[in-house]
Amino acid sequence: MCQNNCKKGGKFLFGIILGASLGAVLGVLFAPDNGERTRKRLKIKGKELKEKYGEVKEQFDDAYGQIKEDLEPLVTELKETVAPVFERVQEELAPLKEKIEATVGSVVEEVTEFSEPVTGEISKAFTAGREKVAKGIEEVTEAVTNQIKKQASPGPESPSKNQKRFFKVKR
Repeated sequence: MCQNNCKKGGKFLFGIILGASLGAVLGVLFAPDNGERTRKRLKIKGKELKEKYGEVKEQFDDAYGQIKEDLEPLVTELKETVAPVFERVQEELAPLKEKIEATVGSVVEEVTEFSEPVTGEISKAFTAGREKVAKGIEEVTEAVTNQIKKQASPGPESPSKNQKRFFKVKR
């Protein structure tokens, strides 16, 4: 846990120091002084920043150490308090867990027993239905084929009496 927070804190501290350094360098570079004077000021600012960094780092380390020292007894106490409670909860839940597992097992067995005959009947009905559909398709195909053959075959040149009557009534 501390590793992530410590890294973040270190990055933040580095950012502050880097920003201050860049600000000082840019301030000195844009100041209207000659080269020697500017170098002297940069050297002084560099020493100041180094000292400032040392002070900030020391303060950070001290604060981190103090926080860690303050939290250690709390963490230890929490572990000592939570461990027995956790164990007790596990002990009290064990019979309930076993009962649930047994109930689930018996329900699965009952569902399996019930579903096997039903599944067999459904399978038989499905097979019978599929056979009836196949037979029906065959019959329809044969009827359509016969009708097409009848229409395609040449008939007598003159209509029969029945055909004449049919056409008269229809008109």
